[in-house]
Amino acid sequence: MNLKTVTKRSGSTVRYNRTKIFNAISGANRDASTPHDRLSDNDLELVTSAVENAIADSDSIGVEEIQDVVEKSLMQHGFFDVAKQFIVYREKHARRREAQKNLMEVYRDIFFANSEDVDFKRDNANINANASMGVMLKLGTEGAKFFVDNYVLPERFVDADRDNFIHIHDKDFSLITFNCCQIDLLKLFHGGFSTGHGFLREPNSIRSYASLACIAIQSNQNDMFGGQSINAFDYAMAEGVRKSFVKAIRAEIERAAFYFDQQFDPSAVDFNRCRYSEKNNPAAVDEINKIVGDKILAEKISNIKTDVQQMKSTQEKLDEIRDLQEEITGNVKIDEDSGNANRSSGTVTKTVEVETIKRFMPDGSIMVTTYENGKITEQVRHKPHMIAVPDYTAPPKPDGSPAIELKPYQNFDLEMLLMM
Repeated sequence: MNLKTVTKRSGSTVRYNRTKIFNAISGANRDASTPHDRLSDNDLELVTSAVENAIADSDSIGVEEIQDVVEKSLMQHGFFDVAKQFIVYREKHARRREAQKNLMEVYRDIFFANSEDVDFKRDNANINANASMGVMLKLGTEGAKFFVDNYVLPERFVDADRDNFIHIHDKDFSLITFNCCQIDLLKLFHGGFSTGHGFLREPNSIRSYASLACIAIQSNQNDMFGGQSINAFDYAMAEGVRKSFVKAIRAEIERAAFYFDQQFDPSAVDFNRCRYSEKNNPAAVDEINKIVGDKILAEKISNIKTDVQQMKSTQEKLDEIRDLQEEITGNVKIDEDSGNANRSSGTVTKTVEVETIKRFMPDGSIMVTTYENGKITEQVRHKPHMIAVPDYTAPPKPDGSPAIELKPYQNFDLEMLLMM
């Protein structure tokens, strides 16, 4: 036998190996349509020997020539089904080699072509294919598509996708994760949810709802690819707004009860009747009446209105006095040594008025502001004084008593409650 070497498709030469011919025929034999069409071991040896005898006188031969001889030998011996499978096998591998060649051309374009000149570098609006990380992502994307098309998907689906009868969305990530999923926050929040690293209980305020929505989106994005859509996001957040509103109403009623020296029983209040309003809120007044009584509430409101009116009247008088002082300061000189006010002509000296005002802030802290001649010269904010109040939204203590929550204590303004 003269045949010593075989020339591969790349142009390199290797030593002739009879076993490779036998294995190629065996592979096609395994794909035979029926068991009846399969070759026996003796038949496999017979065809292999026939191929070897046909190419024995050649000094060197190419791979494609050997495969042509294999097809011819199978058909000469009447093994037409196995010959058909061998032809399909050759075609499939030829397409893989062509796809691999195309993949290398795609890689070349990813590295060297501009996005404006190559369509596939602009097929994802979320990726800048000219940036370094965008280049790396596109390399992985195109490589994954090549693998899915040639080693995973059935041929009919690959052909349908290539011919644009179907479109396989995010084919590159189809083997490893879901993509572009929707999140039902309403279902997720009811009863709490697990992130994989811990369990989060059901939120009880709009701040918690918003924070957990971000956590849910982040956790979901770690496990999937593509965009996310949250259906009915405003409806999901509305539950958090409602819970925060009820907590605010409860806190105001607690302060009202404390102001009126009354015991507060949350079960006696129908929070579903409370609605936000820019005007007087009859429902809120009714709920307060249940706790403090009509007469006491009316008396307190009357006293507050009287105090407010007196404060306004006093402020008006102070404003008149301040205006009068400003008119006469041009003719009055203050003796800094004695502190006496002496009239003089041609000299203008203004008096310095110092005023300190303390205000309770919404968080319970106290803001101390110093004014000189009506201008702020200093502001100091003191930390709030905390008081312990029952927290009926939290689980009770083991002994059955309500949980305790620390809240800032501040003066109670009943008119602000009635305006809620």
